[in-house]
Amino acid sequence: MVAGIDWGYSHNFACEIVARSGSGRMAVLGELYQRGRLLEDLLPALLAIQSRLKVAAFYADPSEPEYIATCQRAGLAVTPAINDVLPGIDAVSTAIGAGLTVDPSCRGLLAELPNYHWAPERATGGLRDQPTKLDDDACDALRYAVMGLSSGGVALYV
Repeated sequence: MVAGIDWGYSHNFACEIVARSGSGRMAVLGELYQRGRLLEDLLPALLAIQSRLKVAAFYADPSEPEYIATCQRAGLAVTPAINDVLPGIDAVSTAIGAGLTVDPSCRGLLAELPNYHWAPERATGGLRDQPTKLDDDACDALRYAVMGLSSGGVALYV
């Protein structure tokens, strides 16, 4: 079981907890999704998730290396995520096609997924090769977790 983290304060902090079954199917089992919380306020909850759910690794947005270092010093098994957007979206799309499930308690992710879409290219009227950067925190956290599992993360039977 792993988790993906997208840092946030003025927008949502998102942590999506993902496991993969022996058959390869992934499931989002839970999330931490909050706005306006400092890292020092979130760390106890993250450490509790790590301990209670036996999360092997947290894959975090690499844009905040100081947050990653702070979490590591506190004992969280966190590492910078693979942040390649297009391969990450492909990996999530593959997981969805293979039967990815999302627990109903994951309200942030369930609210964001239907609105996740490619950003428009204003000059040409077409679409850019990246998603719109609005209300995408849980989707980014899911992408980090799925990429972590896809690149050799721990497989658990769920």
